[in-house]
Amino acid sequence: CCCLRYQRRLLASMNKLIAILLLSTVTCFGDSKFVRGKFVSGAMPYAYVAPPSNGLLNNIKSYWSYDSSGTPSAGSAAMSNNGGGAAFIGSGLINSGVDCPLWGDSTAGFYALSTLIDISKDFTASVWVAPYEASGPGGQCGTILNLINGYSQAFGFSLDQTGAQVSYNFTDGVDNGGGSAAVTWSANEWIHFVFVNDSTNGELNVYINGVYTDTVGTLPMTTTVNCELDVLTDFLATPFGCGSTYARSDEVGVWQTKLTPTQISTLYNSGSGYPFSSFNN
Repeated sequence: CCCLRYQRRLLASMNKLIAILLLSTVTCFGDSKFVRGKFVSGAMPYAYVAPPSNGLLNNIKSYWSYDSSGTPSAGSAAMSNNGGGAAFIGSGLINSGVDCPLWGDSTAGFYALSTLIDISKDFTASVWVAPYEASGPGGQCGTILNLINGYSQAFGFSLDQTGAQVSYNFTDGVDNGGGSAAVTWSANEWIHFVFVNDSTNGELNVYINGVYTDTVGTLPMTTTVNCELDVLTDFLATPFGCGSTYARSDEVGVWQTKLTPTQISTLYNSGSGYPFSSFNN
């Protein structure tokens, strides 16, 4: 009899506790919530889920999104206008870009000084370019990116419109080398170029639009710092004889490391580009 009364009291206490919990507890169920014993529809905030790591901030030396004049998104090297011909525009791949309006016009150059880029070690250079003219007869050679140290050691990359190819040249101050890969493009089409220097194997690996395209053996470089990075440059700033590129450019970056194929694919992002704001460690 005592046991029965105790069980009834315990059950009554438990029922009171459950009632209190139902009146005071809010529990999320997808886009509904459980309030005071009833389901109520309505969106509830979900827990923040951090984006997956892409490592694009690791060993990055300089990056320019061109979205705030010449101010770098990473690094300390501000873009400088060489001759006044290049101009920031509002029609880059991602937000603003930079414009080089004339073939072979030395006032159309646009350059930057990028500190602490050692071209004797692993490095990666990434650039988006949109030529104003399609590949084919009647075009010229236009520089898209150079890494130069006093003309004695350099890597240079250019578009050959007539030959429908991207060319890469390098010098160690004594010997010259280079190669090229075929690429065709339409007028105003954005093309993504990534050049990866593998210093251990003495190779330059080339990716076009996120896809591995070519490997060419390079020359041994001595330790080099304070390399100049030229983008859509005029012919006076390159030892390789190419004129300025009649094109737009956007999202230029250099890393003192070899980016992986996965990271390069991330930067390409199915042709849409990848905003610097999404870079992480």
